[in-house]
Amino acid sequence: MKILQKLLESNGFYVHFTEWNSNLKIKPLIKTLKNKDLALPAPVFDMVHASDLMERYVTEITGMLRAGIVVLCDRYIYTALARGYARGLEVKDLRPFYDAFFPVPDMTFYFRLPVEAGMKRAASRSALKHYEAGMDMHFSDNILHSFHAFQTRVVDAYDRLSVSEHMYILDALKPVYETTPEMRSIVGKYFHKKYGMELLS
Repeated sequence: MKILQKLLESNGFYVHFTEWNSNLKIKPLIKTLKNKDLALPAPVFDMVHASDLMERYVTEITGMLRAGIVVLCDRYIYTALARGYARGLEVKDLRPFYDAFFPVPDMTFYFRLPVEAGMKRAASRSALKHYEAGMDMHFSDNILHSFHAFQTRVVDAYDRLSVSEHMYILDALKPVYETTPEMRSIVGKYFHKKYGMELLS
């Protein structure tokens, strides 16, 4: 995303980058809730993250879009839908809220990563966190087994959404120097169609 941001900026576009769970008002609340309650009900978990997205949409994204600025979101409503599904919520029950408030993005990229590869990356990065591993769902007392079960459901949801939402799927097992040209090519074709211009490297 950062590479894409620099590419678009170098071509004269104003770009705003926003990422999941980053609103300064809501993020501390989410952190406090996760630390104090290891068994947040799935609807509450979804609600607090929806609050973060709503706050960012109202205070950041809407104004940027109106000003003609390109907005890049590191994760969007599909993350909420996938995690909600993994926690036992029905996507069809969550969709009305997200569809009512958040616009359909011009482009969505899904960097698909098999669960086993995700486990290795997460385990090598740092100790797995309680909610990251889906321990609140009681799949297993073993945090690695719980992570595998939880992420399997998350990936399943993303796979389904990638079809229904017409996402561009990229292989996240590939190194960045291979996926970046693929992403740049797709974005380049879109900007050529929309603005009639070729993106310069």
